Amino acid sequence: MPSRSYLILFATMMIALTTSGGSATAQTLDITGNYDCEGRNADGGAYRGQVEIVRKRDIYLVRWRVGSDDVYDGVGILTGDVLSVSYSGAISGIVVYEVKDEQTLAGRWAINSGDGRVFVENLTRKSPTPSPPG
Repeated sequence: MPSRSYLILFATMMIALTTSGGSATAQTLDITGNYDCEGRNADGGAYRGQVEIVRKRDIYLVRWRVGSDDVYDGVGILTGDVLSVSYSGAISGIVVYEVKDEQTLAGRWAINSGDGRVFVENLTRKSPTPSPPG
């Protein structure tokens, strides 16, 4: 019997393969960088955090830092304008982001130990730190 990690990864890949993207393509989008995230927990409370997205060949490595102690690591696939990410940390789950533009990703997420509800999380790219005059 496959482990939960393999099942989550398989589900992520299937969503990525079956989701039709908009006019943007993975080749033209640059979603790598640092983001502020905002979302809602299962209890309805709001959360904020930081997200880093790094491209590694055909996949994306995603790290969330939420609150003072929570870190989640994920692996994702960009298909058209949809980034599907399987993640683990204190909990494991999946998040599917619609890339609105290179500054904004609108996500929906769920956890494997939850009650079957889907929640919302949005990412907004941080402005790059300006270089000092030189």
